[in-house]
Amino acid sequence: MYDQWPTGLDVRAWLTGAGLLADLPAAALAALDFEAAAQAAVSEFEHRTGYAPFLSTGVVETRYFDRPDGNRLLLRGGLLSFTGVDAEGEPETGGLTVGGQAYTAGTHYILLPQNAPALRRPYTSVRFFSHNYQDAGIYGNWGPSFSTSVSSYQLWQVAVTGVWGYGAALPADVWEGIRQKAAGLIFPQVRAAGTGLRLGYTELGVTEQFGIEVSTKFVEALHKAFDVVVAAYEHRPGPRSLRVVPAGRQ
Repeated sequence: MYDQWPTGLDVRAWLTGAGLLADLPAAALAALDFEAAAQAAVSEFEHRTGYAPFLSTGVVETRYFDRPDGNRLLLRGGLLSFTGVDAEGEPETGGLTVGGQAYTAGTHYILLPQNAPALRRPYTSVRFFSHNYQDAGIYGNWGPSFSTSVSSYQLWQVAVTGVWGYGAALPADVWEGIRQKAAGLIFPQVRAAGTGLRLGYTELGVTEQFGIEVSTKFVEALHKAFDVVVAAYEHRPGPRSLRVVPAGRQ
């Protein structure tokens, strides 16, 4: 497990260790933005998996959602806990409200999947209880009344305040997938900045020389490896959150 994303230095070190930067002039190497490639890989990973952030900051934030049409609210991202810290690092506890009215877990709703902590995964949805779902809607006989007016519609706004992300640390396959994706993103620039002749790849003391066609396949392999990791962690995004603000700053 890792506590931070791969940096540009990690990407450069991987390419250097593989012998893929050996033929680059110093000026060309200095012009390569490895950090931008690493950040682009992280952004794509979070966008495609639907977890933003994926690596939790531990800071409590509030996300606002439109009321769901049924009794289940899909969260756009992962909710790890209602307890964390505020922007100043002080302990902070959140929760779930509807129109400013605090709802109680186990009485008014449950977080799903219920075994998320045991699986070391985040909660991804909320299921509301209803005493009379057909007649009273998702909030039963204890929810606010609803009309088409703007002021009444705002009463149905669901606010979820807690710590967001997939986890507090990065699984090893995610970290490596990001590094390989970043290498794949910057490698075309490496190839363009090189001598234009043959490139080499050194691993376990064995060097293999290859040309443009093979190096293209090498880049494709890096992207495919990243795609495999994305597929292992992605989930279908929920409804669009209206806005996100730090706890205590609504």
